[in-house]
Amino acid sequence: MASEDKTINVANRASEVAQDRFWFLESMDQLSRAMQDTEDLEQLSHVLEAVLSIFGCDRAWLAYPSDADSRRWRTVAQRACSEVADTSSLDLDLPMDPEIAEVFRLVEASEVAVRFGAGGNPLSSVLAKRFGARSQMCLAVHPKIGRPYTFGLDQCESPRIWTRQEQELFEAAGKRLATLLTSLLLSRDLQESKARLEEAQRVAHLGYWDWNIETNVAVWSDETYRIFGVERGERSMDFEAVRALVHPEDREALYSTVDVELETGVHPVADFRIVTPGGEVRTVHAITSKLWSALPGDPGKGKSGKTNRLFGTVQDITELKRAEDARAYPVTRLAGKQSLAGGSPTRIPPRLLGMGSRFESRYLVGGNIQNLWVGAAGRLDGYSGSARNVPPRRSRRCISDSRGRYSIWEARRL
Repeated sequence: MASEDKTINVANRASEVAQDRFWFLESMDQLSRAMQDTEDLEQLSHVLEAVLSIFGCDRAWLAYPSDADSRRWRTVAQRACSEVADTSSLDLDLPMDPEIAEVFRLVEASEVAVRFGAGGNPLSSVLAKRFGARSQMCLAVHPKIGRPYTFGLDQCESPRIWTRQEQELFEAAGKRLATLLTSLLLSRDLQESKARLEEAQRVAHLGYWDWNIETNVAVWSDETYRIFGVERGERSMDFEAVRALVHPEDREALYSTVDVELETGVHPVADFRIVTPGGEVRTVHAITSKLWSALPGDPGKGKSGKTNRLFGTVQDITELKRAEDARAYPVTRLAGKQSLAGGSPTRIPPRLLGMGSRFESRYLVGGNIQNLWVGAAGRLDGYSGSARNVPPRRSRRCISDSRGRYSIWEARRL
């Protein structure tokens, strides 16, 4: 008879172990599914909802930081049953009083979950009063970045003695939560860094681009799209599409210089004009590098041994150029117009037409500087003013008046 009882007890024990194991695996699977649906720190309550269901407790929560020396702490996420739900303290910075500091100190010092209340350490009267807790189980959670958190369960309706199986499951859940927090914190830091980078680019009017020479595909930053006046996804940004946006008068010189400099190993630096799809002419400053690589260990060279990937920056310096011109040549505005001596108006080259229908020009006629006005048809309407000693400039162009006399001019928008 005693032998039969022993056999039954062994069988019952084996059944209990199997049930406990099944409950553990099923609970961890439920927790994993909740974590898979959590994409940011704001959604941590989804995980705590699963924890609340698994343990059948009254509240599951996460506090930060788990640091007894901190002056303040706060509950960053929680889930509670309707009878004890209280969100008034969620994300509210609370003072670190001595009792709370002692809770955090005990939790930090322990490698396993710490019980408070029935069957454990004395329960903090502050937590009992604020949250109505009568039993607690807490665990320090250490993500790989940042400070630790405290993961906790509360029983409020009546005291509860947490079982060994519940403690083991709670500790396993804490390890999974630490991994999730690491991922979410890294993602948050990456998004914040990206946002700071985009804001810095926007303020400085500075964008970047990455061109794969073998596939002929260019990747642009948001600010680069804004500089060129192109909507993201509007068109395929290959070599020809980018080249077409460069001002026709700057295109040949720009690309021939870039090719030569890349072959000699020099990082090309150039100022040139672009024409947006809306017709606006802008001046940009560009730097190109062939030494950039997207992947560690990738030399950025194809099978032929030639560079197959380029990276560079582009900055809108239109306003800077205008300011420099304004300082170099003060604007002289005179009332009225005068006819050009000698006959009909002079044709203005297409280069000037993108600067607007009216602009100031340094115009040399018989040694005098003249201020010109251009009409809508691109013809010279008049001029005024005079001065001697025209300063030498590199960017000179020649036009002729109605008598065939050639004159040197330079122009900028008024």
